[in-house]
Amino acid sequence: AFKVARAAGVTTVLNPAPAKEIPQELLELIDVIVPNEFEAEILSGVPVTDEKSMAQNADYFLSLGAKVVIITLSEQGTYYAVENDSGLVPAQKVKAIDTTAAGDTFIGAFVSRFNMKERNLVEAIDFANKAASLTVQKSGAQASIPLAEEVQL
Repeated sequence: AFKVARAAGVTTVLNPAPAKEIPQELLELIDVIVPNEFEAEILSGVPVTDEKSMAQNADYFLSLGAKVVIITLSEQGTYYAVENDSGLVPAQKVKAIDTTAAGDTFIGAFVSRFNMKERNLVEAIDFANKAASLTVQKSGAQASIPLAEEVQL
């Protein structure tokens, strides 16, 4: 699927969950990789404890061929890195009830907004953080995922 997407000029996104070894052939076809902090540690061998370790994780994935690295950090927000830029997008401060679908919501919301050519990375991450923050305030999985209109309010 990633080979077909690459050949068609489609941006590829991988959420490496559950974390396990990723073949080099696949890594070379990933435009955006989105592990959470635990998956990043499992894949890179570097515990995610601070911004320096986040940068080390990002460097690992960038060196393997990813163009964009996004590490989700639950209530701490989201760390991102590209070739010459990195940063932390803060999470929305909410009272979490159930985190079941937070990661899936983040990925779906992110890809619905991100455009590789426009480089609207921070904007797309902010939208995804908002969507995930709405999800964790409800119980359940599918029923807790907000509609785009709810996120934009």
